[in-house]
Amino acid sequence: MNELNRETLFINLEFNLDKAQYIANKIIETYGLDFESTSELEDQIFASKRWEIGIEMEILTDYIKNIRTNYDSIRKAVAL
Repeated sequence: MNELNRETLFINLEFNLDKAQYIANKIIETYGLDFESTSELEDQIFASKRWEIGIEMEILTDYIKNIRTNYDSIRKAVAL
């Protein structure tokens, strides 16, 4: 693997890490997942948004899979 391909792998890894962190933080902030105590009304609102949370979690999962793929590719490139 040449230097350009390795650099591309690192850039992709960094991009996916940044996006995953952004989406995780967005989910936590948007849906109040960092609060310990909530009211019954807040619990009902949270439950009504489970579809949106699920979609955002699927996107986060895709970025995490990409991170794993990039990481494995980098390990192979370094081992060569």
